[in-house]
Amino acid sequence: MFQTILGDLASAKLAAAIGGLIVMACILGTLLPQGGEIQEYVRIHPDSARLMKFLGSLRLTNVFEAWWFIVLLIFFSFNIAACLVRRLSTHLRAGRLGIPGWGFLLTHMSMLLILGGAVIRGAVGQKGHLEIQEGQTSAEFLTSRGPVKMPFDVRLVKFELEHY
Repeated sequence: MFQTILGDLASAKLAAAIGGLIVMACILGTLLPQGGEIQEYVRIHPDSARLMKFLGSLRLTNVFEAWWFIVLLIFFSFNIAACLVRRLSTHLRAGRLGIPGWGFLLTHMSMLLILGGAVIRGAVGQKGHLEIQEGQTSAEFLTSRGPVKMPFDVRLVKFELEHY
């Protein structure tokens, strides 16, 4: 039974389907205004306010932090991990885990590392901005949800603008 589940989860068709959904989500996240850009977009295009509200209700105006996008990344991670486990178990049973298998192993492990970083960033990461003048110190930055306190202070000692 474990081999059947592992085989289904390690399917290349499943990887292509999930990968395709992730690509489409990334395209939407690139083409549609995201996060703080929405207010500026609506200010310039007031007739789009209803559309932006609708897209926001679908979480398409914050794609890379949306729960459904993070779930897609997690499913893709499970798919890659299952593929890795299936391939490693096949090689270990056959007693041949030599140099030719290392490329597959390193590629899939690096993909899992990248996806893990994306999931962590989407789930708990924060994005904001900090406006600070020369000589000022600040301990918080602004996000779309309001100010966030940092565990350290930022001080701008010197600022020079160069033109080339």
